[in-house]
Amino acid sequence: MDLPSECLEIAHVLPHAHRVAVLHHWDTDGIASAAMLLSTAWNRIVYVGTPSIGFYGSDAIDFPSLMRASPDALVILDYGVEPHVYDYLLEKLRCRIIVVDHHLVAPWNAPRECHYCNPVARGCVEEIPSTSYLLYKILGVQEPRFRILAALGIVGDLTPYIDARLGHRGIEIAEELLRGLDVAIGELREVSEYVDSCYRLYNRTCIARVIRLLVEGDVRQVMRDPYIRRVRIRAQRVLTEALRRVVQLQENECVAVYKLVMDAYVTSYVGRTLASKHWDKYTVLIHWIPRISRGFIYVRSFREDLSGAIEGLRSTGLRVGGKLNVMVLELGSPEELNKAMKLVEKSICVNTSVFRG
Repeated sequence: MDLPSECLEIAHVLPHAHRVAVLHHWDTDGIASAAMLLSTAWNRIVYVGTPSIGFYGSDAIDFPSLMRASPDALVILDYGVEPHVYDYLLEKLRCRIIVVDHHLVAPWNAPRECHYCNPVARGCVEEIPSTSYLLYKILGVQEPRFRILAALGIVGDLTPYIDARLGHRGIEIAEELLRGLDVAIGELREVSEYVDSCYRLYNRTCIARVIRLLVEGDVRQVMRDPYIRRVRIRAQRVLTEALRRVVQLQENECVAVYKLVMDAYVTSYVGRTLASKHWDKYTVLIHWIPRISRGFIYVRSFREDLSGAIEGLRSTGLRVGGKLNVMVLELGSPEELNKAMKLVEKSICVNTSVFRG
């Protein structure tokens, strides 16, 4: 993969930043990316933080802590937000903003002193399997632990393909990264479940602990750590309960639609688990989370490119993000559901009458 010039520039500017703040997504890819960056610049890191789990926007960011850290550079990893969020961060922090991401979002026209590396948002036709892989290519460090972290991020993002035993170029890239090392895709698949257990229970302490262990070296330590093991056990119970509670609303030759009301951030897990049963059609999951008064519509297709649907829905003002084969719409209130689903219906074959009431 040949990196665009705006990505290559990051490798040159990062070593000159003396006070680096890191803001990363809460899933395996974001955490692996953060651990990779910390491993190269640990003595210059003044802040490492995760946005409020489940929220995308400036209101999810801990500005008081960021401002107290007084960074001269803020690196944002795998957190796919709209351009105005980066503009707001720049205005507030008055420091260099560096973005590394692979989500299908509206691209940011970064000012000269900032750097935006998201080939997918720029229309790159070559699929980027994870932010961790993108950062690995930027840093150009070939050490085994960096190869493992890059592969871990890929495996975390491509779990639906691994579980459904479907081919994907990203899985091939992960296998290439692991060639000659004593770590297998299956092990990283298990590690990713431990890592993602943290955000499913809104546990930031767990996320920080995972990052520390990954920076220290052996990825398997994540599965051995007593605290993370306890979080994993609790998360497994929650996931089992979520799959028990989910209700199917509709299924036809084109789509399977489900609904879940539950106070846990399990949208992605439940959505991809359901999608693995419907690899030849669209899978839609409506998940409402009472504790944060927010919901999500998760749509996945293993066969269809959803990029056009994402762009179309975003143009209507909906908060939507995703990748080539998955998209997620964020709902700020139950009232938004019918509006959102009617628009989704224009993109895929869903009968919105099943959502009334």
